[in-house]
Formats: sequence, C-alpha cells, structure tokens
Amino acid sequence: MDSDHIYLLEKYPDRCPIIVDKKKSIKMSKYKFLVPRSFTMGELLYYLRTRVVDLNSSEALFMFIGNNIISNTLNLNNVYENNKINGLLYITLVRENVFG
Repeated sequence: MDSDHIYLLEKYPDRCPIIVDKKKSIKMSKYKFLVPRSFTMGELLYYLRTRVVDLNSSEALFMFIGNNIISNTLNLNNVYENNKINGLLYITLVRENVFG
C-alpha cells in the first residue's frame, strides 16, 4: 500500500476508497470515490448511477468485484474489508439494456 492510500484511510476512517472500472464505454464524471462505509451496495449503485453521464432509463447497471456480482443488500464496509486490494476496492460497472 502506498503512502497516498494510507493517508486517505487515516484522514477519512469512515470512508471506503473505491476505483470504478468501466465496461462497454460507460462515461462517468469521475472514477475514484470516497464513499461512507455505512452505505449498502444498493446505495452505492444509486450513487454511482448518478455519476454516469450517458445512461438511459431503459439501461441497468450491475456491479462486479472480480467475477462476482454483488448483492444490493450487502453492507459496503463488509464488502470492502473482504475484497480490498492494497487498501482500495475495485468495482466493475457493466451496462445492460433491460428491455431487450
């Protein structure tokens, strides 16, 4: 873990540092986030959805960590503690058209 990550975790102990990897050309206003540990994964998905620039109402976003889809009911802190790499949580966002 480099000094930037240590500094973030010390300065914001109630936050999770997240890096979003976009798939299928998702355009976002930014890709690095400090999110409250108290969020559920559903709240995180809603938060990230508001940052996507070009998302239609007929499209859904799905979150993956590695090759696993993440349930919206899980607590972000638990997901972070079980899946962090060098102090960061890497999430992949995938866009799918839900109406065919």
